[in-house]
Amino acid sequence: MKRKEMKTKMKRKKKTKKIKKEFLFILILLLIGFSLRIFLTTCYYWDELIYLQHAEILSGKENNYNEFDFRPPLLSILIAGLYSLWHNPIIANIFVSLLATFSALFAYLAAKEMFNMKVAMIAAILLAFWPIHIYVSKTLLVHTTAIFFALASLFFLKKAENKNKKNNSLLFFLAGVFIAFSILTRFTYLILIPLILVNIVLFRKKYDIKKIFYGITGMLVLILPYLIWAYVNYGNAFHTFKTASLVVSWSTKQPWHFYLTNSWLLLGLGGVVGLGSWIFFKIKDKKITKEEIFLLAWFLIPLVYLSFMVHKEVRFLMVILIPTIFLSSVGFKNLFEKIRNKKVILLLFLVIILIPLFSFFYSPYIRTCDSDAQRASSWIMENTDKTGIIYAQEEFTALAYYTDRKIILAPFNKTRFFDTTADYMAYPGYYIYFEKQNKTETFPKIQELEQDSRFDLVEIIKNKERVYIYNYEPLI
Repeated sequence: MKRKEMKTKMKRKKKTKKIKKEFLFILILLLIGFSLRIFLTTCYYWDELIYLQHAEILSGKENNYNEFDFRPPLLSILIAGLYSLWHNPIIANIFVSLLATFSALFAYLAAKEMFNMKVAMIAAILLAFWPIHIYVSKTLLVHTTAIFFALASLFFLKKAENKNKKNNSLLFFLAGVFIAFSILTRFTYLILIPLILVNIVLFRKKYDIKKIFYGITGMLVLILPYLIWAYVNYGNAFHTFKTASLVVSWSTKQPWHFYLTNSWLLLGLGGVVGLGSWIFFKIKDKKITKEEIFLLAWFLIPLVYLSFMVHKEVRFLMVILIPTIFLSSVGFKNLFEKIRNKKVILLLFLVIILIPLFSFFYSPYIRTCDSDAQRASSWIMENTDKTGIIYAQEEFTALAYYTDRKIILAPFNKTRFFDTTADYMAYPGYYIYFEKQNKTETFPKIQELEQDSRFDLVEIIKNKERVYIYNYEPLI
């Protein structure tokens, strides 16, 4: 009996020691990750401003302009909730930085469920030091927040699959909840729905109707109220998803191979080495696990979908960052285990994760404070009536955020803009023209505005560039 008790005590001590080491590893990683991601500036630009504008409207500001019909709502809802504690955009900065930081924790937990502790540690380290993740974490954009929710859903899903008990329904429910969170943060994460179907097919022995029901219920608990809201406001439950797709198609066009030629910006050195190693060892060993097939589907399906979209930006690729990091982690694990010269591999790994430390010494995201739009907004607030209407074709998210005047988008097409018989600009007000518009063919030229009797120049603001403010009187 004494020997059994001694063995039990020894096992408990080892387990406790292991937990302490695990906790210390995660804690240090989170502290470093947060220090790399925190940003305290209140100088914002375009998309950041519209998410803040929505948060302000939800907090009680005059609804002078919104993009609720195609922007995902969750980030703004969360910021509005935080405003009840401290009504300052700095709290939004801290919140977004924290969620981005804690993504490393869920990367660790999810990878541990899918593979093992070694892969989990590598995945957490890679995500904490991944350059583009640090870069986007320093903005009030939705990408890293959506990644946080997607990683949380992946962890709960894999935890539920591995538990193999009848009472794991709550875990499947939570997986569905966090899938909904990620979709409502970034509509691109609708791609998770077909990916979950792929996962169910791959691991069908771990599923039954009850588990699938709980997962779907968790997702619908959050998605359904949003769809009802969209139906009530726009007459179509899927209006916002469709409109978001249309808005992207109206933007600038890039070739189909844009993501292939710019993928290095997402991958960085870590992705090139890690994914390259994973591919090499998969071909060499001629073995691939079901988890890796699922991650490969997560990598390829969104990549193909995004490549067929008209407008492309590197940050859109953030949706495939999770499978990129997880597969890279497996690749690095294989390198550590199968390459004899461990020092060389360790040195390479250290170089990869230390590169982003330069973020301590420079800001990778260039921000413009005291912008032309802010100066124009100050003039508007001081010199126009509260009931005044502002027409704009540029910087309208900034004009909306920094003023409480009603913002109406003037026609972006020059022909429509100068059509005096149409009612595109039916009410008197002010037209704000930024000097950079003069360089775009679709916008009116300054000389053309001077010749149009509807526009009377009342102010020129000289800042970084000039801003022309016109009094506008329609002819009809």
